[in-house]
Amino acid sequence: MFIYCFNIFLIFIFSGKFQKWLEEEMQKIGLDAYTQNFTFSYPLILGEKKLQGINAVGISRAYRAARTEALVLMTPLRAADSGAASHERRTDGSVALMLALAKFF
Repeated sequence: MFIYCFNIFLIFIFSGKFQKWLEEEMQKIGLDAYTQNFTFSYPLILGEKKLQGINAVGISRAYRAARTEALVLMTPLRAADSGAASHERRTDGSVALMLALAKFF
């Protein structure tokens, strides 16, 4: 079983279209697709600020196995203008790679 997890942090504004698109793409290639809302607080770095985000999860089930093992592949999604350091920007390529891996397996 492969589990593909995308962390979508709402530091930048999404209208909900991307989450819906990603969920639809995962369903098109045969994954069970789910989303999970979360709130994250880290007082040592962020102080009182809380971040909200969405996990988009796609599960590819092994139909011929006992389904007792799993491999989790995870990637964050950050926009180019998210305020992250220059080497941490633009992770949309990793989303494309994860979708390609899901299609392959």
